[in-house]
Amino acid sequence: MQDNGGSADNLAQRLRKWTHVRHRFAKAYRGMFAGLEWPHSKSTLEVLLYLYRVKKEAEPSVIADFMYMPRQTMTSLLDTMVKDGFVVSNPHPTDRRRKLVRLTGGGRTTIRRLLNSIRAGEREAVSRVADERFDEMISVLDEVCSSMEGWAEARKKTAKKKNAAD
Repeated sequence: MQDNGGSADNLAQRLRKWTHVRHRFAKAYRGMFAGLEWPHSKSTLEVLLYLYRVKKEAEPSVIADFMYMPRQTMTSLLDTMVKDGFVVSNPHPTDRRRKLVRLTGGGRTTIRRLLNSIRAGEREAVSRVADERFDEMISVLDEVCSSMEGWAEARKKTAKKKNAAD
């Protein structure tokens, strides 16, 4: 790991700047959705995206876990999505206590239309940044993620050794 020679104060300042930029990015990205004329909740959009990406049926509990959402909330959301014609709910083939949901044709058409709008906004936003700078940003973020993963793995190993010694 490379040491940038920064003091603790410098590190704290850089982390605050990173947090500020990360929040600005999230807010700006959400702002891109504001112009989509989407009368439904953000959670509805996220479920449509999830089902579109998995390209198959999924259990409500799996979707809820993926979205860090309480299962009862997911059940209510999916009931609304069924009424709106975005998804259908079918019995699980081997366990009658469980269900599977999948996109309807209308749900698939809706999410494709929204994705086209979102991608157009993303292309325009990224086009204003030189390719080299964008690639450098991705590389730096990848490097930071690798460093964080290494740090987390080292902590796990240390904890495992400590637990084994106790």
